[in-house]
Amino acid sequence: MTFEYFSDRENGKTENTIEVISESVWNGIVSVYKKLIHNNNLSYNFPYQCNDGLGIYACNEKALEHSIKAEIPNLLIPIQEFQYYSDKYPDTYDVLDFLEFLYKNITDVTQNNYHSFFKHYHLSFHENGLSKKQFIENINLLLNRNRIIFYLDINGKIQRTIPSSLKIIVDGIRQKSEDHRLNELFEMAYSKIILPRPLQRLEGLERLWDCFERLKTYYNEINKKKSAEALIDHICGNNILFKKYMNSEFTTLTEIGNNFQIRHFERDKTQITENHHIDYLFYRMSCLINLCLNKINKS
Repeated sequence: MTFEYFSDRENGKTENTIEVISESVWNGIVSVYKKLIHNNNLSYNFPYQCNDGLGIYACNEKALEHSIKAEIPNLLIPIQEFQYYSDKYPDTYDVLDFLEFLYKNITDVTQNNYHSFFKHYHLSFHENGLSKKQFIENINLLLNRNRIIFYLDINGKIQRTIPSSLKIIVDGIRQKSEDHRLNELFEMAYSKIILPRPLQRLEGLERLWDCFERLKTYYNEINKKKSAEALIDHICGNNILFKKYMNSEFTTLTEIGNNFQIRHFERDKTQITENHHIDYLFYRMSCLINLCLNKINKS
């Protein structure tokens, strides 16, 4: 169960909108990291072996951070709180990679017999998932309390929250289509839009525009233009003004797909680099697809 503070219960959930890991959040993550080392949850893959050959007794932090540096080259080593850095804290995406790295290497650990000569316990390791679950809860609490849009899913992968209003539309689309290929394309689109990096999320836009192009052939598989006109007629009924704007919406979204690097990637096409632009286009196209499916299901 996710922990909630009094203010969460009293004021309700606030939409997470921040895309940058702040200094204070990084320092909180470092505290979680240090606790994992102290509790030996990272010792299985990065062990200190007892000199008597009796097993693992602690985490080899130096070997651990060598591995972190090798897999996340831009992350500053040693891992420390922000106050020790000269001029900057880590890049957000490096931090998110760091969280996935930690999750991957966490194991549950138990202290066994005490080795009195070296004054340490030997450790045994198992995978009941409790330590990984606790790590996810601790990290997600930090991110959520600071209104950061990223979170760790149950598999330890970083995902990106989407606005609740968009989630309602997404859930609606999932329930309405009887076109299995359209459903596959939409699920591919959604699986990408919740990822953190813009390039990954752009793939979600590409698949969503594929959904749009497929919908435009619903009434005529051979003649897309006539099929799109029939779809617009069905959506608008006798409302001439709405039809005018719906024709414009179909045309505009088609042009957006063609002129940005969504459906075509020639050198004269413009690349989308901002996450909030991606969000806007995904939301706008999802609304149109939802509207189309509403009318198609009533035919």
